[in-house]
Parts: sequence; C-alpha cells; structure tokens
Amino acid sequence: MAQSPEALTKVLGSQSSVVSLLLQARAVAIESLAGDIRGIAIDPFDRRLRQYLIMSMGSLSDERLRILFLDGARHLIADEVVQSGSLAQLSILSLIQIIGRSLNVEIIDHIVVTSTHCHHVVSDDTLAGRPVPSASFTLRSPEGPARTDHGDIALANAKAAMRRRLLRQQLIGAPELFGDPAWEMLIDLFVHECERKRLSISALCVTSSIPMSSALRLAQRLCDAGITRRVPDPIDGRRTFIRLDPVIAHRIRAYFEAGAE
Repeated sequence: MAQSPEALTKVLGSQSSVVSLLLQARAVAIESLAGDIRGIAIDPFDRRLRQYLIMSMGSLSDERLRILFLDGARHLIADEVVQSGSLAQLSILSLIQIIGRSLNVEIIDHIVVTSTHCHHVVSDDTLAGRPVPSASFTLRSPEGPARTDHGDIALANAKAAMRRRLLRQQLIGAPELFGDPAWEMLIDLFVHECERKRLSISALCVTSSIPMSSALRLAQRLCDAGITRRVPDPIDGRRTFIRLDPVIAHRIRAYFEAGAE
C-alpha cells in the first residue's frame, strides 16, 4: 500500500486500473488514520500513531526523515518530511540534535518505521522516569525479545510487587482496599511472560482479588481496549490464552526497570 506509483506500475503494468485504485485507497486510509491522531495528546507508543506511520511511510523505497511537531499539550500542529535519500545520506541524529538545541524544543522520541513495525530510539526515557544521554541512543522494539541487561531486574521487581501485594492483603484483610484489580492482572501477565509461561483467561481471573464474573468482564474490557490480546490454544480449542499487547508489555517493563512499587 505504501509503494510508489512507479513501483506499482512496474508490477501491474502501465494500463492497469488497479494502480489508480490502490493509490486512491491508500490516500483514503492515510487520511482516516491521520484523523485518528488529530486533536489527541500524542503518545509515541499509541497504536493509532504507529498505524498511521506504517501506512504512510512503512514501505517507501527510500529513507525519509519526518518530524511531527507538537504543541505544549502534545497535540499535532505539523507533519513534515524534512529530508529524504538513502540511509547513508540521512544525518538523522545530528540533524535532530541541532534542531532541538537551536529552538529549545524537547525531542520526545525518534521512531524508525518499517513495513510492519515502529522501533523507538528514545532520547528522554519518560517511561522509566530517568534521562538517557543523547549520545547513547538505543534501538528499542516493543515487539522484540526482552533486553538481557534489564530483564532480570524487571522480573525481580515485578515478583517483589506481587509478594508485597499478598502481604498487604494478609495484613489488611480487605481485598477491596489493597489495589486495582486491573493492575493486578497486568502484573500477573507480565510475570508470566517474563518467565515465558502462558496464562489462560480463566487462570488469570481465578487469581484476581475480585469475583470470577467481575474478573471475566474486566478481562474482556482489557482486550477491547487493546491492552491485552486473546490467543487461541492450538492444542485445545476450548481454551484461550491471554497476553499483553507488545506496547503495553514494553511500558510495564520500563516501569519495573525503574524500581519496584
């Protein structure tokens, strides 16, 4: 969908009406996705932003340096391509640094867009709550494997949070006072995924501090919101596993890397 007219013509032929149809469909899709991010506070990890970037530039034949300009409330005010060429021709990092210094503008994120994913090169790690020196940019992919340097720390802190949760529950004696059941579910899912264990929806709901019927409704709301995903069991069709959306898992990992609760 993101190929140039020349590339489509080369494959489909200059007389094919499909080329025009694809170009028009792409324009409509891009405009629809652009409408989804107008008027909202932009989050670099928002699924709507990622879909818009992948659709509009994920399969382009050359590299593009594109800047989304935001106001103080992180609303989109401009979307401009400022440089194009091969990867070797794009002085990406030094151009971004010059703009930021000269205009006193905060660089929220640098996102590398491919045909299927958005990879985040974060200069100010707001998720972890601590700045990262601009000279040490690291390619981060929420969908990729866990980083070996911080994975053990994140898992240990998540387990500590679970132990403290159980301790508070025993001390207080009132489950409704000790925490948010949605957050409990997310921590349980995160721990299981760090340990490479699958968790069924029924098992997740049983361990929750709320009644089973309420837990099932909450699990469904988490799926509807795109926070979690249902994964059918390939062996037993009666069972469904649940897992965190990769972006949400990435955020929770950053949260626990910063320390336990």
